[in-house]
Amino acid sequence: MRSAAKHWAGLSQESRIFIEMRLRMADPPRASFAKLDLDDASDLAVLRDAVGAARRWLGEKPGRAHGPAIRELVAEVGRAYRRATGKRPGLSSSEAVAGPGYATPFEEVLVAVLAEAGMPLSLEAARSLYRAELRGKPKKLQP
Repeated sequence: MRSAAKHWAGLSQESRIFIEMRLRMADPPRASFAKLDLDDASDLAVLRDAVGAARRWLGEKPGRAHGPAIRELVAEVGRAYRRATGKRPGLSSSEAVAGPGYATPFEEVLVAVLAEAGMPLSLEAARSLYRAELRGKPKKLQP
């Protein structure tokens, strides 16, 4: 069950805390993820239930915790940026050569618009929300 350990390592701190809490609330209680026997069907069932509860509580995917109005606003900011500049909206990352605080011009516009709309987000959260919106779009537009 290396895949379970690999997925565990990739979870956010919030997800791990919530899953650990749900494991301790199981009947019978489990001490922690590290103490689970991933070859035991009952432990796997408890882990599956805990992960499901975490997904429902924390949101299934990045950006999906936001309502459709905010997601549509994010998509519209991308379209407006493209029309205004003639350039594709660019996203940086926290590992950018310019440093973790670097923001592309599009990211600066996106963060400012979200703040003005009453949804102030960190730079990384705005990136995640825009990426989630991109994943929901088809790769090619039909004419």
